[in-house]
Amino acid sequence: MIDYRECLVLTGYDDKMASIGDLTVRGKKKYAERWGFDFKCHRDYSPDTHPAWQKLGIVRNALLSHKLVLWLDADILVTNPDVDFVQEIAKEHMGFTFSYDWEFTDPDLFTSCAFTVMSCPRSFRFLDEAMKQTRFSVVTSCTWDQEAMRTVNRMGGEWAETVRVLPHRELASVPTEVQRSVSPWQPGDFLCHLGGIPNEWRVVLFDKFTPEE
Repeated sequence: MIDYRECLVLTGYDDKMASIGDLTVRGKKKYAERWGFDFKCHRDYSPDTHPAWQKLGIVRNALLSHKLVLWLDADILVTNPDVDFVQEIAKEHMGFTFSYDWEFTDPDLFTSCAFTVMSCPRSFRFLDEAMKQTRFSVVTSCTWDQEAMRTVNRMGGEWAETVRVLPHRELASVPTEVQRSVSPWQPGDFLCHLGGIPNEWRVVLFDKFTPEE
């Protein structure tokens, strides 16, 4: 049985994402407090690589002090704080739990916008291998850490058991205002991902999808 005090809700963003990050961080912190999880928002980023690439090291460091980590990108809102991510999402899986990216059903095509990871030897090995994929630290697309982790997953071996991929709406639910989808965000979904749009639009949508207190 996992002690919830050993679980961490982790997010982070640099100044470029502050306009939306400063809004969504409040709900994430309240969610952590609701369940008795630890909470941290990482704001100290190196200018040498994209903040998304640095996520790999940030998460790895968090696993040194916490048994289970839930990572949430800055453009993600917690829209159903009644979801217990420990029991309903992670379920003591010894590794990573992602969701499919958009509508894909290929387990390799997961998204790293939100995921859980258990502190165990193979999680550390997975992250270490992903951090070796340094060619993705300098790409100009939006797939820095995600493509590094997908690359490791494609290697097979122990990673087949390390990575678990859930249906799209479990951890990557996207509203129709962001992208047309056959399985869009619905009330009651744990998270709402305002991905792939300018921050100005994210800020406008924030009030619409933020749960009433």
